[in-house]
Amino acid sequence: MRSESMDPEAGPCGRAGKCHNGAMPGHGERESGWRSFDSSRVGVPRRTPLWERATRELFMPLRIETPSGHVSGTIAGFRSGPIRTIRLDSTAHFGVRTPDLAEGAGAGHLTVAFAVSGRLEVRQYGRRVVLAPGEFTIYDTSDAFAVGSRLPFGARITMLPSDALNLPFGCLAGLAARPFAPGAATGIRALLAECEGSAGPGLAEVLGPLERIGRILAESASRGGETGARADRLGDEELVAAARRLVESRLADRRLSPDFVAGVLGVSRRRLYYACGRELGPLAAYIRRRRLEHASALLRDPEWGGASVAEIGRASGFEDQAHFSRLFSRAYGLPPVRARRSAE
Repeated sequence: MRSESMDPEAGPCGRAGKCHNGAMPGHGERESGWRSFDSSRVGVPRRTPLWERATRELFMPLRIETPSGHVSGTIAGFRSGPIRTIRLDSTAHFGVRTPDLAEGAGAGHLTVAFAVSGRLEVRQYGRRVVLAPGEFTIYDTSDAFAVGSRLPFGARITMLPSDALNLPFGCLAGLAARPFAPGAATGIRALLAECEGSAGPGLAEVLGPLERIGRILAESASRGGETGARADRLGDEELVAAARRLVESRLADRRLSPDFVAGVLGVSRRRLYYACGRELGPLAAYIRRRRLEHASALLRDPEWGGASVAEIGRASGFEDQAHFSRLFSRAYGLPPVRARRSAE
């Protein structure tokens, strides 16, 4: 396929804001359909902001952090229906998905990251994994993460729609930023190639391989030890402290539940309930209590004076206002509207 030269004055994706079509070198992949950006073709001061822009257009919005102040390298992106893939070879940097960015474009996806050269580091949910070439991990685009390296590296990263994988609840959170066994890498790589080779533009054409990817990941979660990073060896006090920190950081997250906490911490629900029971009580009740306490504090906070009761409920993890009002009234003896008035 013909590779178009880039106009340095037009930014990473041309004057019209589109990345240039270009061939993706080697690795047995189709040459057509890739769009690329080479930062060496622009001045040093512009490299990092243009790399960040190319990352946003080819993949998802990320904040680029680099120890040298600029990123030198190439990034190429390919899209097949709901599947997005990028391949990058660059100097040291991290793409950081902040909590604010995690609520925007690209949310709701599972991302598979393979190290191609050097070492690839992925951080999420307080965990960190460093991958050698050929190894992979996954992470959730709906939560904050960081991916990259402190040294020059190459990576291939693919974004998949989470819902199509049919993963058990909490599975993605439990496996994110953990290493996987070599056998899983072989199967995942083959299925990703099948997805990317699909000629169709819709989900139906890739649903089969996506479901098989989901089964491989679910089997890895059920075997537990295959990822080599479960938290079963944590003492009760450490586990309770980790659970408490996670709950406090996720009060507004509608996914927060005992299953979610167990998945993120990599322990069974039974183990989690046993460890937390004496200090926190039943974990579901503890989460509900902390959400109500958080809502009560916001109702009294002058900075939240302009927010509606429904908005305060959502900020505390209650999507349904009527349900929030019933629970609040049961806990405090008056509905949230009256609680706010009494605090004025």
